[in-house]
Amino acid sequence: MNTTLVYRKFTLISLITFAIGCQKDTRETIPEFNVLKTESNTIFNTKDLGNGMVTILIHFDPSCKDCQEEAEDIIKHKDKLARTRIFYLSVEDTSKINLFRDFFHFSDYQNITFGRDIDTAMAKHFRTGVTPLLAVYDKDNRLQVVFEGKANMSELLGIIQKIETSKSN
Repeated sequence: MNTTLVYRKFTLISLITFAIGCQKDTRETIPEFNVLKTESNTIFNTKDLGNGMVTILIHFDPSCKDCQEEAEDIIKHKDKLARTRIFYLSVEDTSKINLFRDFFHFSDYQNITFGRDIDTAMAKHFRTGVTPLLAVYDKDNRLQVVFEGKANMSELLGIIQKIETSKSN
């Protein structure tokens, strides 16, 4: 084989490998998108979330049985989740989202917010239509784990505890 050809192939492979290594994973931090907050009927952007708290984004469908069971689990473990910021996001109609919120009395919890994902950004970002989908972010809003389908609550609580007790980020 011609040494020039080998050199060109090596150079091309090296450049491609370098380019891939330099690409930033867009799922690394909380994706930026607009949400219609159902409590106040105002729009906020996820870029406005501050740091300092574990954050869970939950993509859900109010009529989904697993989503309802997930909500029951969250209520059962509300004390362990009190320092965790939770955002329930759905593409469904606001009235259905509010009915779900009110049925589970989520309005009683300061750390839980409901919103309508007006551009279906979360499902697009995670390339899924699965509900529930939970994305857990650390105190610096870096993605730690994604649960597609109902999360194992023991595992979820363990991850949150590990994040909370890790060195300040």
